[in-house]
Amino acid sequence: MTTNGLLPVSAVLLAGCLLCALPAAAVDALVPQETLSVTLAEGLYTDLYALAPAPDGGFYVGGLGYRPGSADNALLVRYAPDGTVTWQQRFEGDIVTACVPDTGDGYICTVSESPGMFSAAETAGNASVQYLSADGTARFGVPLPGKYASACVPRSGGGCAVAGWSWADSSGFLGEYDADGTLIRELTFAGLVPYALAAAPGGGYVLAGATTARADTPTDAWLLAVDASGAELWRREYAGRAAFSLLPLGGGGWLVAGSTESYPSFAGSAWYLAADEEGNGEIVQTEGLAFYGASPLAGGGYLLAGKWGNSGMLRVIGEDGREGPLTVLNATDGRINALAAMPDGTVLAAGWERSGSSVSGVVRGYIVSAAAPAQETAAATTPASAGTPAAYCAAAGAIALGARLRLRR
Repeated sequence: MTTNGLLPVSAVLLAGCLLCALPAAAVDALVPQETLSVTLAEGLYTDLYALAPAPDGGFYVGGLGYRPGSADNALLVRYAPDGTVTWQQRFEGDIVTACVPDTGDGYICTVSESPGMFSAAETAGNASVQYLSADGTARFGVPLPGKYASACVPRSGGGCAVAGWSWADSSGFLGEYDADGTLIRELTFAGLVPYALAAAPGGGYVLAGATTARADTPTDAWLLAVDASGAELWRREYAGRAAFSLLPLGGGGWLVAGSTESYPSFAGSAWYLAADEEGNGEIVQTEGLAFYGASPLAGGGYLLAGKWGNSGMLRVIGEDGREGPLTVLNATDGRINALAAMPDGTVLAAGWERSGSSVSGVVRGYIVSAAAPAQETAAATTPASAGTPAAYCAAAGAIALGARLRLRR
């Protein structure tokens, strides 16, 4: 369909999930159920990396909408509560990596080029911070030359904080921008590559990431906190891992998750850590390749999402950090890159899906929203918590499409 004279969008049913509002003690009963979702097909490849609720119950999704020969492959789409497209906007670059609310009813998104995705360059690229009006009009952009912007959170006084890294020396950065796009302050972190960012109590920030941005490279995960002045409060390292996801815990502390392999994790094992306020805790090694997204659940507990073999996966985590049920969305190839909690208790998930040989080489974005079990539209597969499905062994690196395509977050 065509919405508001913009680019055509196709909508179909996809895998979805919702978790019932049960107490943490009943975490083992929290099994995702499927409901209505939307597929976005924009260009040769479509992959979604960013999610944000809208004030009216709709939502924003951002990611990649690759059109061969085009420079504006970064895509942001606004959906109404019923799942119809309100508007969409494209930006120069490859990926919209994050989207957050600005003052008033505007939004801010970060856009990055993804080296190695459509070219041989592995360690060069640019990024930007884009300020938009509520109707999708691009107000202005702030260029970030030589950088990759991986995460963004809103600032209390307007504007945003952006984390990422510089390609020249693989050093991390945390930049704060006001509502006019003026850089307030930038911190740098030698040898650290941030993938996730969260606002901390007292006006500071917590960052999580790896020690390399290159695929198939040994890495160590880390968690780092700075106060409102930018001074480092503490730092924790977790050897032989990479952290891609970060979420504040309801009782204080942090839920950190990732893989034992560097991004994009075609091998390795998923892990998570329910850490205290200073990053201390016991790592839980679990099934699957990697966790990329995290969300709180309305009834208590948390949801992690990522990739199991060549399929998306969802893992319930209790309030106490205990593992809950695992659901593998193995009806099709795909991956979940991001989760977002909606005001009505729904959890949205975004990523990509690929069908069989009839659409070989095409990657579709997906959004997953939740509903009660009685509204289930398709049955999810929940394997035992031990063992490895055939898909895990057969397609650990099944994202190699086109010109060295790597779907990065």
